[in-house]
Amino acid sequence: MAKSRKPRISRSSILGVPKKQEPVPVHVSYSSAETSVDVALFVSPGSKIRDAVEKSNILKIIGNIKPEEAGYGISGEIRSSDTVLKSDDRIEIFLKPS
Repeated sequence: MAKSRKPRISRSSILGVPKKQEPVPVHVSYSSAETSVDVALFVSPGSKIRDAVEKSNILKIIGNIKPEEAGYGISGEIRSSDTVLKSDDRIEIFLKPS
């Protein structure tokens, strides 16, 4: 008599257990009359603009913008630093109007 085999259950087939998610590619950019900087990086799924800006170190590279003076946009539209990023988003940094 042959033994019955239990069905194999993969981690991703169990309800409520997320599949491993791939890193999200993004760009963080700043341009002025004097300089232009573009940093390409990967962030974790669910990362926000502020996470990518911090991870890129672009404000330290630029050196003349403090975090509280920076405004952000994606594809020319103003966004808050709490905006969740999508694959291939291009974050644009600008000086907030005073």
